[in-house]
Amino acid sequence: MHRLNNDTPSALRELAEGLKAVPKDVELHADRVAIFQAEKRCADAVEDLRALARLQPKETSWAQELGRCLTESGRVEEGLRVY
Repeated sequence: MHRLNNDTPSALRELAEGLKAVPKDVELHADRVAIFQAEKRCADAVEDLRALARLQPKETSWAQELGRCLTESGRVEEGLRVY
């Protein structure tokens, strides 16, 4: 994971740069989701989870996690639609 020695802001900047260069990179999106989840920033993970669900439609865990994050972020109706 791109933690850069526990420097979360730097890690997130590096991941954003990587995603600018390769927007369909599953590992970069997944790494950013993991960082956001570790930081209890589920709302920030929503866009990456949407991208992961599009990039890997057969991987149902992305959609489940998206629904959970939407629900936790107060977007309950939207979260329930994803489930």
